[in-house]
Amino acid sequence: MNNIETKSLEQVIKDVDNTGIVTMYVSAFGNLDSDGDVTMPGAFTKTIKENANRVRHFLNHDSRLLIGVPLEMKEDSFGLLVRSKLNLNKGIAKDAYEDYKLYKENDRSLEHSIGFNVVRRDQKDKAKILEYKLWEYSTLTAWAANPLALTVDLKSFKNADEVIVKIKELTEMYNRNYSDGRLTEIEKQLKALDLIAPSVKDTPLDEPQIIDALKQFKFQIQLENYKNGI
Repeated sequence: MNNIETKSLEQVIKDVDNTGIVTMYVSAFGNLDSDGDVTMPGAFTKTIKENANRVRHFLNHDSRLLIGVPLEMKEDSFGLLVRSKLNLNKGIAKDAYEDYKLYKENDRSLEHSIGFNVVRRDQKDKAKILEYKLWEYSTLTAWAANPLALTVDLKSFKNADEVIVKIKELTEMYNRNYSDGRLTEIEKQLKALDLIAPSVKDTPLDEPQIIDALKQFKFQIQLENYKNGI
């Protein structure tokens, strides 16, 4: 399993049921990806047949974060379709499941990625991959492990209206069935945005008063963490 490569794919989630089963594409055929490769139909046939029982479902390609088990993997005309059962007894898997539902309800998709080795390429066109050894597929999330990373995200907001939209999104998430750890992170972000929103009005978010507000919030969180021994 040395030198495992990864490729990401963002496509619409096909299905999310109420038992923790998610059906999604983790690879697509025939398109030129960001690495300059083209995955050809049949590239997963052999590895599914011979290696399916060893394939894992991770979060963010982290082998310590096993969140599910593949129930079915098959190729169709579009790509590699996987039906995966998430372990809802784990907080990280429960959170991923709620993210899947949230994104599907809003006609959006989480990104997915595979961990693999290339076994065989087309001799006439090296960009075409004819066979993979598949080790894992991952659910990808941009959720920051450190809630204070929100200060970086705020740089993308142009005015108070965008901050308020974000507050509404986080409020919706806060009312979902996430794990206690995720809900604590959401709460901290809501506190940060509530602190900033009243003062920004229509001014750019790089104004000194906004930076001061962020610094104040960051200090408050650091102080809380220190008191709690974190």
